[in-house]
Amino acid sequence: MPRVIDHSQRRAQLSEAVWRVIEQDGGDGLTVRRIADESGWSIGAIAHYFPSKDDLLLAAYRLALQRVNDKFYGDLRKQRGLRGLRAAVSRNLCLTRESHLVARVWLVCNGRGYLDTKLPYAATSMPC
Repeated sequence: MPRVIDHSQRRAQLSEAVWRVIEQDGGDGLTVRRIADESGWSIGAIAHYFPSKDDLLLAAYRLALQRVNDKFYGDLRKQRGLRGLRAAVSRNLCLTRESHLVARVWLVCNGRGYLDTKLPYAATSMPC
């Protein structure tokens, strides 16, 4: 019987591998070979999901933005007044490891000019 594969989960795993590579090596160290090593997948397996490094980087950015927005808006909807304002401001300061990493992914994408050309809806400010 063939295995059932969750393709969206695999794409998310590869995106998280991109985050780890950016965290460890920065944008200059971001290669498909390095992502393959980090994820434990072959370059061919990665190419099945993402035809280019650009597509992989954009998927990593989209996933990071989605997770930050889910946390940001999910938590803030429950808070009001000064407490809500304090939470909103602290989220924009990139104080957590995850938000700092999302900012680094954003910087790599923005530095390559991806956000303007391939993500028309993308935030023009850092998504912390």
